[in-house]
Amino acid sequence: MRINKDSLKARANNIAKELNISQNVVYDRFFFDAFLARLAVSPYKNSFILKGGLYLSSVLGVHNRSTVDMDFHLKNLSMEKANITKIVGEIAKIDLGDDIVFEVLDTTDIRPQDIYGGFQVKVTAKLDNVRHTFGIDVATGDPIVPSDRNYDYRCLVTGEVLPIKTYSLESVIAEKLETVLAKQFANSRSKDYYDLYVLRKTQRDNVVPDVLKEAFKEACKYRRFSIGKEEALNLIEGISKNSQINVRWQAYANRNSYAQGLALEDVMTAICDWVKEIM
Repeated sequence: MRINKDSLKARANNIAKELNISQNVVYDRFFFDAFLARLAVSPYKNSFILKGGLYLSSVLGVHNRSTVDMDFHLKNLSMEKANITKIVGEIAKIDLGDDIVFEVLDTTDIRPQDIYGGFQVKVTAKLDNVRHTFGIDVATGDPIVPSDRNYDYRCLVTGEVLPIKTYSLESVIAEKLETVLAKQFANSRSKDYYDLYVLRKTQRDNVVPDVLKEAFKEACKYRRFSIGKEEALNLIEGISKNSQINVRWQAYANRNSYAQGLALEDVMTAICDWVKEIM
């Protein structure tokens, strides 16, 4: 859908007021959605599997989860830096008649500890004099259980629905739980705690228990991590009482309206519930 900058500003203002979010969050989603619209009609639509914060923002609602970048799992394509840069550039150049122009700036390495690695492609998007720069993270390797899925992604500003491929909810939960347990007190990403909490509270009925157990098993196997149930529960209790983690959590809650007033103890209780169910 074609939309000019004045209409975009008006819609961003209305959506921000309606959902009690920042206008910048709306602008972020507008340009993310414009890239996804190009991906959806590209030859690579079945190879770029949406995951991470943008996927969760779509599932949970932008008022419950926002993000500043895009994350993809790459499937059936060469994971070489030059190839990733070329492919993202090809997707970005697709003309949908919406007057949005994308430019690939650079590509840098991410996930150096992973044998499969990954890359972040920095992209600038422009609509007239409205400009936004963001990262597109592309990685591979982690197993998706039972598989990637077809997903009807609804654009925030235009309301368009895009057919794309996404992670399974079971693998999202499994990977985040493995991260929390493996990094223990060194995890500085409070959003991992929040995501597990909000997914427990809102998506429990959309998760298949046996699939979730298998997803966690495969995530741990791939990442070469193991832990017992009681050890995991004791660890989470320790995390909830750790002063440094509590300080980081409070800072995260203050920055994100959807987490304000949410006690870390309650978040950890929800994570314990996942552990009890999965392990």
